[in-house]
Amino acid sequence: MAGWTKLTMNDCGCYGDGALGHEHTRLKCADALAAFCSMTGHGDEVRELSAALRDDMSDDAHEEDEACELLEQCVPVEGASWGWRDGDFGLWPIGEE
Repeated sequence: MAGWTKLTMNDCGCYGDGALGHEHTRLKCADALAAFCSMTGHGDEVRELSAALRDDMSDDAHEEDEACELLEQCVPVEGASWGWRDGDFGLWPIGEE
C-alpha cells in the first residue's frame, strides 16, 4: 500500500533518541504514525494507536510493535525497517547494527 510520501534509504536513522527516555521515543513513534500513515486509509487505526502511545507510558511494547508494523505497511522502505535499536526509535537499514 502506497502512502502519501515515499521514504528512501536516505531517510534511515534515529527518529527518537532513547537517551531522552522511553516516553520520548513513544511520542516520536506516535508522531511518525501521524505524519506518515494518517493519509493512507488507516486513519482510525492511526488515531487510536497514536493516542495509546501518547497516553499510556507503560513498559508494554505491544503498541510499539503494532506501530512499527503499521509504519511498515504505510511507508515501506526496501532494505530498511521501523523499530527500536538500543533504545532509539527509527528507520534502520536491515542487517546493520
